[in-house]
Amino acid sequence: MLSCATGYQVTFHEKPNPKDKVSHVELELWLERNLRERARNAKRGSDERIRVFAEMLEKVAASDPIFGCFIDRALIDIFAERDVAPPEVQALQKLIVQEKKLAELKKETQKAEEENENLRRQLNDVQHHIKRRQQEMNELEAIMRQRSDLFEKQRELNSELNNLFKLFDEPIVTKEEKKETEAPQIISLRLHNQSLREKVKAMQKNIEIAEEEIETIKTMR
Repeated sequence: MLSCATGYQVTFHEKPNPKDKVSHVELELWLERNLRERARNAKRGSDERIRVFAEMLEKVAASDPIFGCFIDRALIDIFAERDVAPPEVQALQKLIVQEKKLAELKKETQKAEEENENLRRQLNDVQHHIKRRQQEMNELEAIMRQRSDLFEKQRELNSELNNLFKLFDEPIVTKEEKKETEAPQIISLRLHNQSLREKVKAMQKNIEIAEEEIETIKTMR
């Protein structure tokens, strides 16, 4: 066998001869530099690798009994980690793994619930905003209908006012010879004109009120 650390060529047999024995210095160097590393590698390897490595260690122990106890302890450490644990230990290990998975699932569930709560709050905000906008649209439609009614009322008042102005523009013709007989008619016309003037003033006041309401509606927009 060729040592990777020391480079010494060593041959082992089932029954070593004195001439095949390695020196204490060579064996100590080899054990110091390679045994621990190879043991770690063997623990991570397959059963075949462990078997080969164990046979090699047994041959080294047979080569020099001084290091036999040390090598035996190394073999015990290697095979102790490869042994199958008792059922109780295996069940406990599975339980520990399941508890870890359960804790991770709880964390993920809590995170998902927090995200759902955030989404629920955002949805409520959006619904509240939509409801408020719908209410504003309804109020705006009512204002527009009211404004349309006011415009229609203003047109009617303007039409009546124009008719009254046309009536005032018509001249009142009286004859001198009929002064005595037409005097009551003139008085009636004067009273009628006075009533018309009051009606015109009332219409003008209604028009002013309507214009004020229109300005109020404009400011509300």
